[in-house]
Amino acid sequence: MTAKPQSPKRDYTVGALTPEAFLAMNMFIVRHLVRLYAAFDGDLVEAIVLGEVAHHNLSAYMTNAAKVRRTTGAATTPVPSPDDYLPTNAFSIAQATGIPRQTVRRKVKALVERGWLVEDRHGLVVSRVPFDHFSALNAALAADVMEIVNVLLTLTRPARGTR
Repeated sequence: MTAKPQSPKRDYTVGALTPEAFLAMNMFIVRHLVRLYAAFDGDLVEAIVLGEVAHHNLSAYMTNAAKVRRTTGAATTPVPSPDDYLPTNAFSIAQATGIPRQTVRRKVKALVERGWLVEDRHGLVVSRVPFDHFSALNAALAADVMEIVNVLLTLTRPARGTR
């Protein structure tokens, strides 16, 4: 059973992590990488490219959603419509990730063939397919994030001079 989530305190610093906290973070990261490796048939670069395209596509939507929450307290639509997407291109993805442009182009081609990306005259957008395909993976990740947050809150020492 997972402990009830707590609000992070601002007086914690990275330098204050205990060895147990570093180990917990490592376990979290490795578990997530192993799941990604399996989900992308061993191609982690493809996972990065898809993730960066999705991040770019939804960046304006997420910024606007955060503004709406801050100003009205209202939640936004759980799944944005394709009209909310900001298209991108292989060059921008290469710049954002540091992955060579030709490698990005090959990965984009593979992702388009899988139906996970759509390319049109405006650029690249993520299709609905990955949202459905990765729902279980994302649910597991969300549960792991909540667990690691609780572990870190338990294992992290306050920064010096703050008590």
